[in-house]
Amino acid sequence: MTSLNLKSNGINDRGARLLAKSNNFRKLTFLCLKENDIGDDGVTALSESPFLNSLTTLDLSTNRGGTRSAIALANSNLSRLTRLNLEGNRIGNEGVLALQVFKRRMHGLKSLLLN
Repeated sequence: MTSLNLKSNGINDRGARLLAKSNNFRKLTFLCLKENDIGDDGVTALSESPFLNSLTTLDLSTNRGGTRSAIALANSNLSRLTRLNLEGNRIGNEGVLALQVFKRRMHGLKSLLLN
């Protein structure tokens, strides 16, 4: 499986942690978790997962991510990302700054949506 769309499935931090621990997603390139209930702990788990390194698109829009989420993603090993959507989260100024550094480091990142 290379694509997984879990939009509006009521996934919370616990669910995100379970996804992050699953070695079934090693080849996943597209992950949509839009419109769920994922906060900083869940986003941090996803960003630290050794099984999501193939992701090119990650959509976490309309969740509960904050500054810690942005910093975790900025420090992640998701080096293949070309699209990252964090619209509708509360990233804050410090998170935006961390993501700017991330974007400079990630030469393949073509789309970073924050709104």
